[in-house]
Amino acid sequence: MTEAPKGARPQSLEEVYQSCTPLLLSAIGRLIRGGYRIDPAMGLDYVHDFYLEALPGLFERYDPSLGRFSTYVYAAFLQFARPRIVRSMRWEGMLADLDRYPAASKPAEREFPDRLTDAAASAFADLPRVPRNVLKARIVDGLSERETARRLGLSRYFVRQHTAEALGRLAIAMGEDGRIPEDVRPLAVRLWREEQTLMEAAAGLGWSRQQALAKFHELLEQVASALGRQAE
Repeated sequence: MTEAPKGARPQSLEEVYQSCTPLLLSAIGRLIRGGYRIDPAMGLDYVHDFYLEALPGLFERYDPSLGRFSTYVYAAFLQFARPRIVRSMRWEGMLADLDRYPAASKPAEREFPDRLTDAAASAFADLPRVPRNVLKARIVDGLSERETARRLGLSRYFVRQHTAEALGRLAIAMGEDGRIPEDVRPLAVRLWREEQTLMEAAAGLGWSRQQALAKFHELLEQVASALGRQAE
């Protein structure tokens, strides 16, 4: 692997990409061996996002007297990727059942989002543009996570982030408006407002794992129904 010697700064970001990509992929392998669940395509997304979001600033702040640039980037990437992987694993568990809610087989009489309930329509309208487009692609158009990422030019990490954010806002708004059953509302608050995992929420509510999963499915069904979808 080509590398600037210790005490030297890489000449360009392109040089960094060429020299550091194998190193960052090895960091993904290290995380996998350490017990993190990472799909290979998601691993490439983390590297891509790191280059776009974090690397330019690191490149400018690098102090050659502190050691090799590759060591600096490797440590920075692990710090960047770990929390994203943990969040993505959490969202993966929350969003795994989205494909149970296929697009309606017949065209709706009204166009989305006009057919939403009042609470869902208000919450949907308040969403930032990107989460709104992600939710429409995933829930209304029935696209997979990968298809949505391709359509909107996002990484799969950001598709998961925006889907979870948008679903959470809708669920909480519908709960406050009385559109979510009262016994399910605390789950929405714990999952999205307090950012607990499903099992953490279950423990806090005194539910078994089976009860929590059943309530979670009920919650998704309520939100999907509000978005003009029907469960199988």
